[in-house]
Amino acid sequence: DLVTGKKIGIGSVTDGLYRLPVQVASALISATSGHLSGVNDRSTILRWHERLGHLPFQLIKKLFPHLFASVSIDSFVCEVCQLAKHVRASYPISLNKTTHPFALVHSDVWGPSGVPTCGGCHYFLTLIDYYSRCTFVYLLRERSEVPAVVKNFVAFVETQFHTTVQAFRTDNAREYVSQSLDEFLKGKGIVHETSCSYTPPQNGI
Repeated sequence: DLVTGKKIGIGSVTDGLYRLPVQVASALISATSGHLSGVNDRSTILRWHERLGHLPFQLIKKLFPHLFASVSIDSFVCEVCQLAKHVRASYPISLNKTTHPFALVHSDVWGPSGVPTCGGCHYFLTLIDYYSRCTFVYLLRERSEVPAVVKNFVAFVETQFHTTVQAFRTDNAREYVSQSLDEFLKGKGIVHETSCSYTPPQNGI
């Protein structure tokens, strides 16, 4: 006890973690709350909720039921827990389907890699046909090479497959929203679709 200097209990070390028996922990809480003048059970519960790493109130009640004798567990709301445990709703399966190859092409850039290739490339660009899932990968030294590679890819599709790219879906990275690439896509009549910020699933397959 920090106030009286009296030893309350002894905990054992297991795998680097100090473990206190329930009886010792209960005595510790009782001793601590007893020396806090003007502090009620509600304040004590909130304090131990934070000290125990925001342990759920249901578990705190199981460990120390006497603290909830005059307090309802339903009255506790921890804003930190609500924000930290928020999860996004899963995205529904897209029902939009393409009817022929290269009608929609997804693209993304990965990198930089800590270890370059033999040619000194730190990035790679993926171009995926939504219809066939055929994937093209291009190695890049810099992200600024993306517009030139996309232009070459569109020409490659037109020449080798005798078809055209109709829509191009990417995120909002600077290399995809550059003026040169924007003018090229508009000149080809290709619709550039960009995903919402911080929403990578929209550019997934």
